[in-house]
Amino acid sequence: AEAIGGRVATGKTAEIGVLTVSKTKAGLSDALLQGVPDPLRVLQWHGAEVTGLPDKATVLARSEACAIQAFRYGGRAYGLQCHVETTHETVADWAALPAYAISLEEAMGKGTIRRIGAEVADSLPQFNATGRLLYDNLRALSAPR
Repeated sequence: AEAIGGRVATGKTAEIGVLTVSKTKAGLSDALLQGVPDPLRVLQWHGAEVTGLPDKATVLARSEACAIQAFRYGGRAYGLQCHVETTHETVADWAALPAYAISLEEAMGKGTIRRIGAEVADSLPQFNATGRLLYDNLRALSAPR
């Protein structure tokens, strides 16, 4: 978002875990999000958030804690706050970084890594289906006209 003239700042609250994102009115008709469930469960792991977008950007999804979860800039550039690239290894890989593990347990309490890992494992089939759909939609948007 900052690269296109938007603003990013520390969020009012960290969003960490398997949480829900909902499409905005614009998101309901956007080509990237076609076929994506609404609301959508996603992996979140962030303390910063987009707090402002430039004029040519449109908010496509939001959550209770973060007003800009997905946006489109112009005709075919997109930004996502949530993690749609999640795999079986994501939580373990991120938790292996000492700074991430410490900040996560400080924010969410002991045992959070194990809990989030279990939530991701349970949600992985849906995460993979959504990731594939987004990839296919983006490929279609990127095709020569």
